[in-house]
Amino acid sequence: MIDPYLFREELVFPEELGAFILARLDERQAAAEKTTDEEYELNVGRSTSYHSVDHAELHTPSWVLRDVSSKRRLLAAIRGQIGDDDPNTWLPWAALRLLAAPFAGHDDYRPEWAPTGIDEEGSPE
Repeated sequence: MIDPYLFREELVFPEELGAFILARLDERQAAAEKTTDEEYELNVGRSTSYHSVDHAELHTPSWVLRDVSSKRRLLAAIRGQIGDDDPNTWLPWAALRLLAAPFAGHDDYRPEWAPTGIDEEGSPE
């Protein structure tokens, strides 16, 4: 059983973490809006590595924009749940940390935002 308080530490949650995630999504959206899928695919086609082409084709600008849009909607849903004192609402806290985790290499990422208490397969640590 997952301890619902593992994700509810007294941190700079959720505003600073939420703002961090939104800033990273803004960056991705701005980059995706600078090109079209057609221009992107033309440049990917010039790549000499077969594997990098396969990977790059999974991240077209339109895909990135859909990804950013869905994550913004998820953040809006999470925001409506954060702050509830019900101990069974640990999931929004965990979701925020997990949404930020891919940006752990960013200069503004804080170590205390790292997901804790659950492994990559969703099991308690």
